[in-house]
Amino acid sequence: MRKRWMMQISVLVLLAATVFSTGVTFADTGNTSSGSFQERVQDRLNAAVADGKITAEEATEKLARLQERLSNMKEKMQFRLDSAVSEGKITEEEAAERINRFDERGPRKFTFIGRDALQDRLNATVADGKITAEEAAEKLAKFEERINQKRAGLQDRLNAAVAEGKITEEQAAKKLTNFEDWVVSGGKVKNDGKGHKGGFIGRDALQDRLNTAVAEGNITEEEAAEKLAKFEERVSEIRVKLQDRLNAAVADGKITTEEAAEKLAKFEEIVDSGGKFRGPRFGHSGGNGQSNNVNNAVYQGV
Repeated sequence: MRKRWMMQISVLVLLAATVFSTGVTFADTGNTSSGSFQERVQDRLNAAVADGKITAEEATEKLARLQERLSNMKEKMQFRLDSAVSEGKITEEEAAERINRFDERGPRKFTFIGRDALQDRLNATVADGKITAEEAAEKLAKFEERINQKRAGLQDRLNAAVAEGKITEEQAAKKLTNFEDWVVSGGKVKNDGKGHKGGFIGRDALQDRLNTAVAEGNITEEEAAEKLAKFEERVSEIRVKLQDRLNAAVADGKITTEEAAEKLAKFEEIVDSGGKFRGPRFGHSGGNGQSNNVNNAVYQGV
């Protein structure tokens, strides 16, 4: 009990140090889920540390990263609102209300509506006299410009994936078709060729894939060796972190030494043969520690 109490105190000290160093202060929200977006995130981080899902240092890092991101977003938002106020599109009170709403709710989750819905929305706003036909045309042109940028980036990633043997030309064409459907109809586009999304393929399968890519002339032997070395480097980093977490879990009595050894052996098996490593659960139902980040972190860039 004393050990857990001391851990909670250290967490609060670290979080407080981060808050004061970044110039942001939080009110004491207790156990309620109300309050600002940042306060709710801090509560979740405190709970994650207390449950052993992340360390106090990781919580501090996540909080600092969030504060930086929110600060940048708020600065851009304030600039746009100031412009809207100066142009008479909204009042100062409406601008202040939007800023307060951002502080309370945090960033909005954006769902792309698609070209058809955007055109309908612009037509409606023009008909209502909220914007002019020229402004609507400008917004649509900006939309097409961003889509062209996304399309070019996607095409480059797909070409690279085909060249490295990660996907076939048919799969690349299908992904591009899905993208064009998304542009027209909106929604969420799934895996756009950024990388492997299933289970981690493992060292053996990676070696086979690299050998095939070299044989087909898609990459050189030096490039294959470099990718394999990067793979081993990432695996080593993850192995060290996993070992530290397992040692901490054993020390805290959450798992036994035998269970820790079993989890580490499972990790090594996944590294060789592939699959999904679920990570140490430590008896908590809310998370699994490593989760699929192990697979993604190892595979990314290979």
